[in-house]
Amino acid sequence: MKDRFDLEQEIMQIMSFKEIVDTLVWRVLDTVEPLSEDRIANALIGLSEMLDNHNVKMMDTMSQCFRLNEYRKHLPETKAPHLGDLLRQKLDEGALDD
Repeated sequence: MKDRFDLEQEIMQIMSFKEIVDTLVWRVLDTVEPLSEDRIANALIGLSEMLDNHNVKMMDTMSQCFRLNEYRKHLPETKAPHLGDLLRQKLDEGALDD
């Protein structure tokens, strides 16, 4: 089961996508040999797909970290309420609106 440190690591990995975009911008604007529109489009489509997949992975890690969705069944029986239950209760009460 993943924890908050795994979630933090996946959030930090988003910076690598920024570096990829910066490299593409450099390649498009600052090199002598221009990229074709097809190559630029393919690079952007690939980056979009990578971000979609990373978001799916990050949401799964968040679900594991906060024991949401299919990971709720892995909760040990305890007397103390779980953070996910407390957040859900506050959302239901409208206490987190604003």
